[in-house]
Amino acid sequence: FILQVPVAVEGHIIHWIESKASFGDECSHQAYLHDQFWSYWNRFGPGLVIYWYGFIQELDCNRERGILLKACFPTDIVTL
Repeated sequence: FILQVPVAVEGHIIHWIESKASFGDECSHQAYLHDQFWSYWNRFGPGLVIYWYGFIQELDCNRERGILLKACFPTDIVTL
């Protein structure tokens, strides 16, 4: 979903959140990046993906480009 007002998570500005009721493995994450996440990033700016069942930590490599991965809803949200 698109946030009406951006927030900061771990020092990164977030404009959208995508929630996936799955585990983020290499194959599914690459497909989501290609089919969804980069399109969201292109339209709305940086965002956050929450994988309910965790993810392979090495896949969280696009933070500086604007896509963060988390395994649960962050508790350290800063409103802007």
